[in-house]
Amino acid sequence: MPLSRSELLRRAWPDAIDNPRTVDTHVLSLRKKIEIDPRQPSLIQTVRNVGYRFNLELLTPPSNRPKDYPDHRKSLARSTAQMVVGERGRS
Repeated sequence: MPLSRSELLRRAWPDAIDNPRTVDTHVLSLRKKIEIDPRQPSLIQTVRNVGYRFNLELLTPPSNRPKDYPDHRKSLARSTAQMVVGERGRS
């Protein structure tokens, strides 16, 4: 189910930010970190005139999806680990 920019903004920063375009910037950053090809996003999908949708189907076990689906689980795990290590390295 897609979420609007306003809904994502309300959930992430309930009192701090009132510009819905802020969400676009953060989605772009997330895509650079977790997508195999951020220019052709498949995990975080834009739903035109609505907002964004996280495509959980790509994270389902391979036995439950067609053979031609890309396996994002390894890339996502690696990206998440790099983000965590990067955050720890900054402190």
